[in-house]
Amino acid sequence: MCQLSVAVAVLNNFGNDQWNADVYDTMALASRLSTLVKDRSKTIGISYRLYGLNSKLNALFKQIYARLEGPAGEERVFTPEETQDAIRSLRKLCGLLDTLFEAGRRSRLTNNSLTASWLNSIHVYSDELQELAQIIELTLDEYHLKFVYERASKERESGDVFDISQIEIK
Repeated sequence: MCQLSVAVAVLNNFGNDQWNADVYDTMALASRLSTLVKDRSKTIGISYRLYGLNSKLNALFKQIYARLEGPAGEERVFTPEETQDAIRSLRKLCGLLDTLFEAGRRSRLTNNSLTASWLNSIHVYSDELQELAQIIELTLDEYHLKFVYERASKERESGDVFDISQIEIK
């Protein structure tokens, strides 16, 4: 699946009011959690809320993957302002999740069996959201997009195409 199709699927979801509500609801939950994390005495409550935040993030990604794997729905053209707003929303959510993780790490919640897995999972989701924001941002640069497609065409013509399972990342 190419990065452009990921960006288009995500942007199509951002046109949906339910998607925006989910993203902002996740931000609100992360903000509430970051205030609780500073007080370790409420570890069980924090664990429960971290589970809830993790579930919301999981649902957001399931929605993205379902959109990618499902049939193409209605396509609409997004203005650069709408796209920038989507990028800002994703980056703000990433910032909140990173702040939450760092506060949890400073409070030694990453060493607690009740909270460590949820915090680490949320940190991974934050990285994935940041990557998604970068992919969407790349779609705004027409010169870069044209360059990517031209390079891909040249590589395909010259036979420099590899199966993704053969690529080893170091």
